[in-house]
Amino acid sequence: MFSLGGYGFSGDPFPLVPEAAVHHWAGRKDVQREVIDVVESVRVTDVGTSEFVILHGTYGAGKSHALRFLSTLINEVRADEFRSRAIYIPSIRVDQKVTFVGIYVAIVNQLGLDFIKRLATKIHTSINAAEEKLKSTLPREDLLRLMDHKEGGINGVRLRAYDGANKEDVPMIRLLDEIARGNENAIRFILGKNETLPNIGFPSPIDTDFMATKVLGGLFRAMTIEVAEQDPPCLGAYLFLDEFEAIIDMKTGESGPILNSIRELVNHVPYHLCLLLSFSADTALIEAVVPQALIQRLSRDYIEFPPLEAEEAKLFLAAHFKGFRPADFLSSNPYHPFEEATIELVLEQITEMTPRNIFRKLRMVLERAIRRNDLQPGAEISPELAESILTNA
Repeated sequence: MFSLGGYGFSGDPFPLVPEAAVHHWAGRKDVQREVIDVVESVRVTDVGTSEFVILHGTYGAGKSHALRFLSTLINEVRADEFRSRAIYIPSIRVDQKVTFVGIYVAIVNQLGLDFIKRLATKIHTSINAAEEKLKSTLPREDLLRLMDHKEGGINGVRLRAYDGANKEDVPMIRLLDEIARGNENAIRFILGKNETLPNIGFPSPIDTDFMATKVLGGLFRAMTIEVAEQDPPCLGAYLFLDEFEAIIDMKTGESGPILNSIRELVNHVPYHLCLLLSFSADTALIEAVVPQALIQRLSRDYIEFPPLEAEEAKLFLAAHFKGFRPADFLSSNPYHPFEEATIELVLEQITEMTPRNIFRKLRMVLERAIRRNDLQPGAEISPELAESILTNA
């Protein structure tokens, strides 16, 4: 869209696809409060138990916008408070053939090697602290015996420090410790590069959905683990999978392993994980394709994004436009450059009132008013002009 600076907007107010970073969420305040409570509650400093929730609604209802908003909230706006990392995957169709291995690789790539190395460094520092504590508390003869013992270049004291964590977390702690030490094979393994590390508990590469789920679960747990009474690296782990309705069109042989992997991931991470799945489908269709074993693991009822009512849509637009106003915007009309009656007229033309459908209509009216009817900056689109544009569209 051309520059709208003269028409009361600092950017494009009618995005048909949300931008990567979303800082504004207009309307649906009840839904917004609920999903923010979901992401807040998993933190180490809050309730702490994991949340697994399904968002659903018709196509264009605002689910992708919500997930991008939450990602931006966690990663940018309230980053110091959340102290974590949210991963947003726009579609589970990351490869021609959808597998959880492919989803795993997409997740790790979005996390980025820099984040993984920072996480590894924090785990490494915590293990150092545990090792030093052991050295200061063990009887001398036990200390000497452990120092003499070596396994894969690691002395027995450090091995004992690993054992201070839960047994299921030791392989991932050792893996991250190796990454912090610069072990290229460990880096290749976690990136899914056909590597094995049998000495630390990973005898197989990440080439099956089982291994992808196991390693991802271990990685998420490690993000919030407390070793040797050190602060956890993160307060929560966040995974948002959008357009999950793709499983509806898959054969059972393809969708089954994906759904089983989601179930196992939920099982692997009972604390501090927020897993949100977004479906453009109604509950009946969701429950027709999603096994009960997975539905039963939901931590809350479905969160619905229903179509807007006319008055809701007006309030939504007023709040939405406000987020795109420049600092020097002075008009008392919250719908500028549309007259309020024009907004009402356009909304009457929309059968299914979703944000996407509203944006499509208003974008067309605004663009044609400017391009074909020479709407000048500061002027407003009348109902008569809008009706003419809609009639001749």
